[in-house]
Amino acid sequence: MSWLQKIVYVLLNTLAKTVFRIYFKRITILDKDRIPKGVPTIISPNHPNTMVDPVLMAGILPGWIHFLANYGLFKHPVTHFIMSKLLFSIPVKRAKDVAPGEKVNNLATIKISSKVLANKGTIFMGPEATSYSYKRIRPLKDGIARIALTAAKSQKFKSGLIIQPIGTNYSDPTAFQSEIIVRVGEPIRIDDFGIDYRKDKNATSEKVMQKIRQQLEEMTIHTEDEIEAQCLEWIRMMAYSNGTYQGFEEQLDWEKETIPKIRHMRTSNHTRFEIIWEMLYDYFNILGNAQLKDSTLSINNKKHHASQLMVIMGYPIYLIALLFHFQWKIPNLIFEKLKLYKSYTTMVKILTGLIIVPLWYIILSLIILITLSTPYAILCIGCIILCGTFIPYYEEFRNTLNLNKRWSSYPHQESMLNQRNTLVQKLKENGLL
Repeated sequence: MSWLQKIVYVLLNTLAKTVFRIYFKRITILDKDRIPKGVPTIISPNHPNTMVDPVLMAGILPGWIHFLANYGLFKHPVTHFIMSKLLFSIPVKRAKDVAPGEKVNNLATIKISSKVLANKGTIFMGPEATSYSYKRIRPLKDGIARIALTAAKSQKFKSGLIIQPIGTNYSDPTAFQSEIIVRVGEPIRIDDFGIDYRKDKNATSEKVMQKIRQQLEEMTIHTEDEIEAQCLEWIRMMAYSNGTYQGFEEQLDWEKETIPKIRHMRTSNHTRFEIIWEMLYDYFNILGNAQLKDSTLSINNKKHHASQLMVIMGYPIYLIALLFHFQWKIPNLIFEKLKLYKSYTTMVKILTGLIIVPLWYIILSLIILITLSTPYAILCIGCIILCGTFIPYYEEFRNTLNLNKRWSSYPHQESMLNQRNTLVQKLKENGLL
């Protein structure tokens, strides 16, 4: 890596860290002392947020990181220059990147990766090979094990090479001001597999992948299929409404404890599981049709006893705030118009916001400074900033009022409450709430 590339890397990384601090409400790193230093490392994280995960890892980990990326991103000369020279990426071919009937050949990738690792470098490689925002670890590709074992073999298994599993959990992968909790796993020392590798390469590769998968499942929320994931989500919403947990970290702990209970019931007493599933489905289907939320029905719902008068009084301030801060809405509108893959949502919002938001504030500040004398200009800018902080609180307040109004006019309140109470009791009886 040249000195110019290092300068670009530092500038981009610094910018990314700053933007992430604004976009995300909180980023928590657990077991940070396990982060490797001074040894050849392959970072092996789960991959729930396509373009955000690599940037997040670059901000967390020390040194320079090379990223293994899809071969398709390197086909055009411009993107090839950006990916290889500016973003320090190494191309990886997949089946769809070659002609029909042609075998996938990644020997060049293995060679480049081995060279990076021989110089005690760090490589980012998502073993799921693609990105999904579901609460599940997808089937892992063994390329990461093959690259690691080949690199260690070239140094007679005295390389010091490790694979570092990392679990990334988003409270909402696509939402502004969401939270991230990153768990750093135990390093997997590849030199320890030397004897096994000489006996059976394929079995050793599989053993490495099993160790990676085991840690990723332990550090994230892993559901077996859509049924389990949906059941967990329905119960989670009810648990939150009932005050069972508070905050994202407690939510993760609760989910980790609840998944085995759901899984056990599903396998040991499928009839009981089917009954609970149907009760949950009916309840949330009715809620959805009525455009209501479970939290509105909960007796623990103490959020914003909003009144129409308070919403009306705050509306002029809200309109003024939107007039000066409308640019925060533009990234969402752009994404909706482009209709991109959901996992691109966050990065599209960040990139468009990175251009639009600062540009608008610079133009607005210049207009105010030219129009008003300095003291009044500073006061005006301060008031505009305060108005901006009012927007999310007002919108949450108004949405709560709308939900409460919808619930107060709902014609089957008693029946709905009885249905919820019966469901809560059923969940408690089975240790799910």
